[in-house]
Amino acid sequence: MFMKQFLLLILLSLSVFNCNPGETLTPPRPPRVVEGTVMCKDAEIHLTELKCEIAKPTKKGKSFEQFCKETQDAGIFINPKCLTTVNNCEEAVDICTGSR
Repeated sequence: MFMKQFLLLILLSLSVFNCNPGETLTPPRPPRVVEGTVMCKDAEIHLTELKCEIAKPTKKGKSFEQFCKETQDAGIFINPKCLTTVNNCEEAVDICTGSR
């Protein structure tokens, strides 16, 4: 009788504490919100006027606007609004993406 109660207590404890030593739980992360995607074309125009290398089409022929939109849609914020206000090409990446 005591053994049955003991086993029942162990099983109950395992189910309550969801004891699964091989599994690690990762809390869900909310999707990253990016803003300013509508400014991608304006950013391309401005960077082209400055003759920035970043404004040139990619090796696969994608325009900066297309690259900008796809990157933003993937959740990677490249700050196209900021790119419309830079004064030189060196500022474009460092200041607008916060890498400096």
